[in-house]
Amino acid sequence: MTAAVTGVVVNQKIDALLDILVTAEGRQDPCPTCQQLRTMAPVAMAPDSALVLTRYADRVALPRNPRCGHGAVAVAGLPTGRPAMSASSCSP
Repeated sequence: MTAAVTGVVVNQKIDALLDILVTAEGRQDPCPTCQQLRTMAPVAMAPDSALVLTRYADRVALPRNPRCGHGAVAVAGLPTGRPAMSASSCSP
């Protein structure tokens, strides 16, 4: 059985930072916002229940991990609204 993802950060500050990244200003210079996200939440949950990996090494490793993929989200104990590959389908 797949273990639940731990260390996922969910709060209004994270939501606000993620919102900044989709604005024109946030897209122009995303580095300061991304740095804040990495510091506050290596793994964050967006308001739509998507998991956001903020560290490069995690983003590169995810698609190469054979334990990740479709179908394991419900087993991981996270919302099932997004069937695409995500960190929620990885066991530790």
